[in-house]
Amino acid sequence: MKKLLCAILAMLLVLSLIACGAQKADGSAYIGTWVCGRANLTIATDGDGYRCHIHWGSSAFESAEWDYLCYLDESGALKNDGTGERLSLVYAEDGSIATADEVYANGAATFMIGEDGTLTWQDAVEDAGKDMAFERVQFVGDAVTQEMFVNDYFHVIGGFAQGTSGSSLKMAQAACDALRFAVLNRIDNMDIPTLRDTLLAAWESMTDDERSAFDANFIAVLQLMNDCFADWEGARGRFDDAGVGEDMAALLADPSAQDAWSTLSSHTLTMGNSDG
Repeated sequence: MKKLLCAILAMLLVLSLIACGAQKADGSAYIGTWVCGRANLTIATDGDGYRCHIHWGSSAFESAEWDYLCYLDESGALKNDGTGERLSLVYAEDGSIATADEVYANGAATFMIGEDGTLTWQDAVEDAGKDMAFERVQFVGDAVTQEMFVNDYFHVIGGFAQGTSGSSLKMAQAACDALRFAVLNRIDNMDIPTLRDTLLAAWESMTDDERSAFDANFIAVLQLMNDCFADWEGARGRFDDAGVGEDMAALLADPSAQDAWSTLSSHTLTMGNSDG
């Protein structure tokens, strides 16, 4: 009986190892969205290979992009031996690409998932991925939805009336909630045309009264946010009084906070410009 049990356990171990090897062999562990700071990496199947695309936004209107068609090598890494493309992009106010300059088209790279589950990027040309550890991110539908913009952004900022009792504290709460929305949903890593299209669709789905409520408060919230980034200690009292001082401090400490808010607010200000 003991021999039979040992044989069964041994067989289960072999099958487990085979299954793990098969999972790694088809590269499925790599497929998805990965983020490190302002850099966003998406990996998807492309024919017999794997398309690795990195979007790294330096501001709301400029970004660098790398695109590699990789293969899975014997070590379990995704590799490109020298056909990767590096672009420098500048966006117009309507979200379209104003300029797209090719920096090079002979890039080589290696992507590898470590034991801790993070993904590293070895860029053989510029060493752009040095010391970076990408973490897998799960987005709802891989993007922020129209309903999320309406409920968690437009309605939040338009949800109080200035000049009424407690409006100053409500504005601090709204600013905190709006920044949380921008940071947690990594607005700075969204595809700019998609961001603008979804933002505008959300805006147009609201009533005239809802849009007016947002318009009445947005500039004041924008100024409050600017004060927070410029001098948090000076602005903190208002947030402490509203009971969100610690929450706001934690959000401002996030390295992506200013980029996320800048991306969201700047495209809100220019929303609809493409329509004339």
